[in-house]
Amino acid sequence: MVTVREATERDSDAMLDLHVASIRAFGPDAYDDGQVDAWAYTEGGPSYPIDDPGHVVVVAEADDGPLVGFGDVSPSENELYAVYVHPDHAGRASGRRFSTVSNGRLASVVPTTSN
Repeated sequence: MVTVREATERDSDAMLDLHVASIRAFGPDAYDDGQVDAWAYTEGGPSYPIDDPGHVVVVAEADDGPLVGFGDVSPSENELYAVYVHPDHAGRASGRRFSTVSNGRLASVVPTTSN
């Protein structure tokens, strides 16, 4: 089972580890080594807009504790900034559940318009 909740500062280090693992696993499919290395940059520690009122950041936890994924959206800018799934959960039910739930939850805070 996967639980999706709002992120807290306590999640920052685990989010950074997940972020880097995801980039290292999936980035080479679309980016060269230099781009992957720059994107997976960790010096200075994690920096996610968890306490920024202009962002909604969610994490997904597996029952056994580790983070399965995280996402970041800015409702005021109508922009989804990130959705990352840990490579150990990609293609599995827990990763798919996070993607479905988090995208729905993140999308629910972003107003939509249609023409």
